[in-house]
Amino acid sequence: MERHIPVLVETALEQLAPRPQDTIVDITVGGGGHAEHILRVMQGGTFVGIDADADVLRSTEQRLLSRAPDTHKHFLEGNFRNIVSLLHAIGVSHVDAIIADLGWGSHHLTSGRGFSFTSNEVLNMCYGTKEGACSQTALDIVNSWREEDIADVLTTYGEERWARRIAKRIIVGRKEKPIVMTERLADIVSDAIPRRLHPRGKHPATKTFQALRIAVNDEIRTLETFLDSVPGIAKSESRLVVITFHSLEDRVVKHTFSRWEQAGLGTRTKRALKPSDAEVAENRRARSAKLRTFTFFNQI
Repeated sequence: MERHIPVLVETALEQLAPRPQDTIVDITVGGGGHAEHILRVMQGGTFVGIDADADVLRSTEQRLLSRAPDTHKHFLEGNFRNIVSLLHAIGVSHVDAIIADLGWGSHHLTSGRGFSFTSNEVLNMCYGTKEGACSQTALDIVNSWREEDIADVLTTYGEERWARRIAKRIIVGRKEKPIVMTERLADIVSDAIPRRLHPRGKHPATKTFQALRIAVNDEIRTLETFLDSVPGIAKSESRLVVITFHSLEDRVVKHTFSRWEQAGLGTRTKRALKPSDAEVAENRRARSAKLRTFTFFNQI
């Protein structure tokens, strides 16, 4: 499995402020980039890593199980929208800190599930490996959805300027034969956008693939459901650190934190924290990252 380079590690750890005896949850543990650094400061307490991808979860568990030997460690397969039931299953009712890195991991590029146009794979894009983890795949969307619905997804989740034109070309393409592979979809999108107006520095299908991935995994509603659950499992001084990678996610987090603060649940970072120029130069994936923190008080 390709090693994933975590984003904003030092900033995340500073905001998370992990203490040796804390109960800390990484809701998107993935390859364990942030978890590895968290476990270095734990001396007891409990660490919980959650991920929908069973394959990467088992690999990460094997790699990190011997770290922080005095710390109870649990690696749970599941969707983080179900954080309360997942934690209750292992006897955890409240936590001291939660970190959520909402970016997709480098391991997804080699998962064989069609997340990227860099290799020719069947269109799937579901993060979860368990049967039924997603109610639909990218293949379902491009081959069965109405033209206007496809266009709306590309506009809303991809902020794609050429959404209507791309949707029309997808409909034409699937009438010839079903759109099954990532390479064909990428070609259809590229052809739909005038070549002279192709974006510089990235593939013209980037926004389309992003939008389909968000739709397949119901990412925005999943984030909202998760955030609604957090106050119920927070203690006084519990910290929630969220790293987002596109404006829709960041808007949900920003507005939720603002609402919590107005309700007297705690305090938030007033502005999103961003990676340094040096980190962006080293890891291009970091360029769109934003980190926000909420610290609870007056909880149990």
